[in-house]
Amino acid sequence: MQIKTSLLPLVKLRSFWQKRSLFWFLGRGLLIFCSLTPGHALKYTCTLTTQSLNFGTIIPIHNMSTTTTTTVSVTCTLERGNNEPVNYIIRFSPGKSGNQLSRHMTMDQNHLSYNIYSCDGCSQILGDGQEGTYQFSHSYILSRQEGETRTDTFVIHGHVPSQPLAQVGTYQDMLTVTLDYFE
Repeated sequence: MQIKTSLLPLVKLRSFWQKRSLFWFLGRGLLIFCSLTPGHALKYTCTLTTQSLNFGTIIPIHNMSTTTTTTVSVTCTLERGNNEPVNYIIRFSPGKSGNQLSRHMTMDQNHLSYNIYSCDGCSQILGDGQEGTYQFSHSYILSRQEGETRTDTFVIHGHVPSQPLAQVGTYQDMLTVTLDYFE
């Protein structure tokens, strides 16, 4: 089975003067679309849930990067049977940049670089498993009685590097998060 979820990180950069400093604000937003592609009949079902990613306030003159976190959760429910093997992989698309190693949000012709990682301060970029990118995955046994449910939550670390010359405005990117689950 395969579930695809589209994420729309929405970024708003606004400027104003206060104490002779330029401040930029990064807003948040996330639009989610789901589609289910059926495979062969499994004895369990899985769902994918995401939370919005909020980078908070960015002050370019401080020449600092911004990091934040969000989560992706997978919930699998035993529909029938007992001791059923559950296996899944969560993949992330490269977004509008077409390059999962160098993602960026866009506003007209302007770009704001960012990326998503599997851990804080690490170099494991989340992607589709190609080009050395990392995918979340898990395997376990659903057992006991019908209706047993298990939820696994994975932390996504978002990072916007220092970009003191970024233009004021609203930036966005579209990522597709794909959950493949199988026996």
